[in-house]
Parts: sequence; structure tokens; C-alpha cells
Amino acid sequence: MPPIITYTTYDDVRAVLGVAIEEIPDNVISLKVYENTLTLALSSVSGALDPDTVVRNLTDHYDYLIALETPTAIQVKFIQTIEMYATYIVADQLANSISMSAPKTQADGKSVLVRFSSEATFKAVQKAIKNTLGKLSVAIMELLSVTVATAPHLTVVAPDVDLITGV
Repeated sequence: MPPIITYTTYDDVRAVLGVAIEEIPDNVISLKVYENTLTLALSSVSGALDPDTVVRNLTDHYDYLIALETPTAIQVKFIQTIEMYATYIVADQLANSISMSAPKTQADGKSVLVRFSSEATFKAVQKAIKNTLGKLSVAIMELLSVTVATAPHLTVVAPDVDLITGV
């Protein structure tokens, strides 16, 4: 099982979350739970990248493309997309527990820094990560020529008039 740093850097993961190395050190990001999550995510998507007709999962595609001496523009884009996807997979997993581990207040005796003061902040970070992860998933599927069906979106609209009272 390849380590996380094959596909991304610890600094990139922290950048997505907006935290410093003191808040989430390398030894936390390198925990087996995050590595396993990434490995499962990369191995669960497969397809063939034009002009190659060999069906590979993302791990095998990455290994194959990195070994090429002169990859094409689409192959370089695919490498970069896999790297971003890996970064966001790990960040998404970390975001689930960051509110419990990252310090909310830091003080040095003279000044105080308050961060992540509400659960709403964490929810916003998680939502942004999930949105980007969704876009990267679609990009990967499109690069692999996999048909991506869009899910229907249902919207509820309240009528202007109360149907019971007529007001």
C-alpha cells in the first residue's frame, strides 16, 4: 500500500483544511486510517484513459503515467487530477475529526487567537471539501470516458397563499 505522500503532500492537505503543522502534524496525517481511506478511494475507480485502452484503477494509472518519459497534455492533466483528488480525500477524512483535535484558542501570553469558534465553520470547510471532491470525481470520470449521470435535484417551493386559510 503506497503512502499518502505518493499522491499528495501533508502541507497540501493542511492547506485545504486551513490549519498549521502545529495543529495537525505529519504523524497524524500519516496514520493508517487516512492511508487506507485514500487507497480504497483510488482503487475503487477504474477505466481506460485515451489513447490507451487498458483498464486500470487510479493507483495503477498514476504509477503508469508517472513512469512515462513524456506524457501527453491529457495525461499530465489526469496526473494532476489524481493528486488533487488524493489531497481532498485525505482532507475530507481529516475534516470529520478536526473539530475535536484542532485547538480553538491559542495564546502566547500577550495575544489570543480564536479559530474555529463554531461548528458552522467546520461545516463550511467540510461542504467546500465535498463540493471540490465531487467536481474532481466528475473530472476523473470524464477523463476515463465513463458516462456520468447527473442526479435530479428536487426543490420545494412554498405557495404564496396558505392553502387552508386562503390568506
